[in-house]
Amino acid sequence: MIRARRGAGVPAQMLNGVVALLVGRLGLPIPALRMLRVHGRRSGRLRTTPVMVLRRGGGRYLVAPRGRTDWALNLDAAGWGELIRGRHVERVGATPVSGDEQAEVVAAYVRRFGWLTGRFFALGRRPTAAQAARVAHRHPVFRLGAMMLLCLAVAGPAAAARPGFTIAPGQLPADDAAAEFQLYTSLIYARPGSQTARDIDYVLRLAQFAARPDTPPARKATISRTLRVNAWWYARRGAPDRRAIVRDPAGVLHTYWGRRGFALNPVATAGRWQDLNDDVGPVDLAAALLPFGVPHSGGGRDFLVWEYYDVPDQPGVIQPGASGMAQGRIAQLMARAYHRTGEARFSDAAVGALGAFAVPVDAGGVLSDVALGPAKRPWYVERAYPGGNRWRGAALNGFMVTLLNLHGTAPLLTSRPEPLRTGPREQRRRPRAPGAVTAGRFAAALASRGEASLQRYLPLHDTGTWSIYGLLTPGFRWRTHVADKGYHCYHVRLLGKLAVQAPFRGFDRWEARWDGYARREGVDCTRQDEPAPTTPTSGPTTPID
Repeated sequence: MIRARRGAGVPAQMLNGVVALLVGRLGLPIPALRMLRVHGRRSGRLRTTPVMVLRRGGGRYLVAPRGRTDWALNLDAAGWGELIRGRHVERVGATPVSGDEQAEVVAAYVRRFGWLTGRFFALGRRPTAAQAARVAHRHPVFRLGAMMLLCLAVAGPAAAARPGFTIAPGQLPADDAAAEFQLYTSLIYARPGSQTARDIDYVLRLAQFAARPDTPPARKATISRTLRVNAWWYARRGAPDRRAIVRDPAGVLHTYWGRRGFALNPVATAGRWQDLNDDVGPVDLAAALLPFGVPHSGGGRDFLVWEYYDVPDQPGVIQPGASGMAQGRIAQLMARAYHRTGEARFSDAAVGALGAFAVPVDAGGVLSDVALGPAKRPWYVERAYPGGNRWRGAALNGFMVTLLNLHGTAPLLTSRPEPLRTGPREQRRRPRAPGAVTAGRFAAALASRGEASLQRYLPLHDTGTWSIYGLLTPGFRWRTHVADKGYHCYHVRLLGKLAVQAPFRGFDRWEARWDGYARREGVDCTRQDEPAPTTPTSGPTTPID
């Protein structure tokens, strides 16, 4: 944590006012000059100051010429801010940097802007990184990246599109007993051995599983909602002929799988699949999902899991399981609700969701220490398979989405919640919830470690002509699950987002490489609405060694 020094004197403040008028209000296109707006670390009020944005090596940086001034401390505490020029406002994440990177950026900043701020650095006009290293520690440096405040995920592949249905308020069975009665009635009319009969049988067995005396209340709540949604569906129609989505009255989404019926889907709900619950605000959606976070203990910590109960390659099996993709999306949704309201119940839920990323899969979490050599690296698996191969369930798209969600979660927890909109100014500030700042920094560290893993293992997901969906997907041998066109383009789009988030990992080169593969096949990955094939290996099928 950096400490504050006094800010600019009176003459500089007058100059700042002129800059604010020309750049912040009138939007004069002065290269590199922007107004930085960030929440005060104590007051919570928005503070604005002019800054020079340095572009270097595909990334962008802010440097504090006067040292540890208030704006630098505020940005360090918040983890994000807004760059303003006229009416254009860009939200950016801000990551403090140190060591060699800090020295190189300070040297580049002085060479570029020394004519204006060089007097603050005690360096020559064209310093080297080695020379800047002597003074760099005095000048906080922030790497700017993508800010995922306004969306929870990049749009998924067209292959994920499926029919959507909405349950009107008041249509769900009143309680579990009524739901079970409806399901047994529907089972009587179903043809024996049919898909409908198998679906209903699974859901009824799930209800028996929830009836155990040691079942946690949150698990009971999850299965109860599942039971009632399936009762609503099968009272009106038989099993779908393909995967479908049902939205319940609270905005929670449930997806269909053959021989399992409809299951509450945290990934779909928090990711707002197909805009089915786009009219539900983040606070209401987070509140709707709160009752389903199941407490767990493992790996030396307590955490929450928004559970799944099916095992994808073992139809009929009931087993509580976790998903890194679900945990990441839930963490960001809860953090966003906390930032909007200041309510500790949402920050506590975000902290609980993040805890699963520090717990190994075999202990109930989503952390898999994968390795292809002596060094192990963290991978947050899309679906956890305790006792299985460490790469099992490690889908590439799920991992990349999780990294984006973790990166977006961090500043929402580290910054002060949004102030109240009404009331006396001195009473509008909302306090930070206990543990929120620590959890935000933990989320940022998880994202950084995951980015290093992705950088290391991306080559394994490249066939030389296409991308791989996952190295060990259930039902496929090692490195044989080639992505279909929809998921390959999804990989390209996610890499583009990650290239902004982590500009020095080389993700932009992988984005260009895989986009080139698609173009050689006549596929335009910039088209979000392109129809995708239905078979899982419909991309190029070059043999993989």
